[in-house]
Amino acid sequence: PLGGLEYGLVEIIGRLAAEGVDVLSFGGSFGVEVTTTANPAQDVRQALAELRSVGIFDEGNYRFKKKFGPVEVPLYLCQPAADRTDALDLIMMIANAPESGAAAGTPAAATPATPATPATPVAPATPATPATPATGREAVLVRAGHNPVLLDHTEVEFDLLTDSWFERTDSFVTDRMAALATEVADPGGAPVALPGWLPLPHASWTASGRSAELRLCRSWPGRRGVVLHNDLFPTWQFALAEAGLRAVRIPREADAPPADAPATGDGRLAGLTALLDEHADAVSFVCLELSTNAAGGLPLSLAALRATARTLRERGVPLVLDATRVVDNALAAAEAEDADLWRTVRDLLDTAD
Repeated sequence: PLGGLEYGLVEIIGRLAAEGVDVLSFGGSFGVEVTTTANPAQDVRQALAELRSVGIFDEGNYRFKKKFGPVEVPLYLCQPAADRTDALDLIMMIANAPESGAAAGTPAAATPATPATPATPVAPATPATPATPATGREAVLVRAGHNPVLLDHTEVEFDLLTDSWFERTDSFVTDRMAALATEVADPGGAPVALPGWLPLPHASWTASGRSAELRLCRSWPGRRGVVLHNDLFPTWQFALAEAGLRAVRIPREADAPPADAPATGDGRLAGLTALLDEHADAVSFVCLELSTNAAGGLPLSLAALRATARTLRERGVPLVLDATRVVDNALAAAEAEDADLWRTVRDLLDTAD
């Protein structure tokens, strides 16, 4: 019934007060601006404001807590002037924070409370059977605080969560990342040569795709308007929103090809022209993911991508490619056209601006 939750909380507060408890915490409400500071980081403040404007932060929870007249204690994020953490990384850290000492086996220190008035004695309950220590998969869950999101991919048989190489801990991944980090971080080292299959004249190295998305959106030189896309990976949504760009998905008009045709994602591009006409000058750029994950990994054919690139250049709209799965896409395209794999990789990337 309406008001049932509020009534329950009021009763809980009354019971705790009668027992001498001084504090009841409603927990933190993140992303809500309740005060200001003399020296705010304007980029972080603007990023949080833009995320709030598109509903990333729901203030309904905060308003619900305000019903009970709590004492508000603001939290300030203090960062060094240099080498600051991206706002998106901070949000993801808060949303998926590691378990505290309790989950790791370290007991939390108890806060002494005012002794409560002794209650009327009741008959002792039958002693409970001692709990059997958790073993196997149950023990793994206990160590993770019963939150499967915190499990390492090595602790599960089928990992459907960790789909980014950046998040994996295989030795061939960590060793390669360490080697790349050393190359990039050495200011006195020789410039890192671009591979032959990369046709673009400049490269900016980042630690992950998420970092690349943020860097691109923040430094976008053109208008901050609409970005048309073919179901980009979800991390793009945060980067686009933070930079003041609005994502508009190209509708799925004909993803299913004829029975005698190779399976491709070209049908998605059929609805692009109508959206270009609809949004006209408001389009900042078009972003296409190769073998997009959200469409089951269906590749884009080289012919369709080239035709799309020509259409966009005629309209003066830049084309951005998310080439995370470019080799997968090129493998399918090369097989269909009996072409060289790495030449096809280069040809696919050559369509981007």
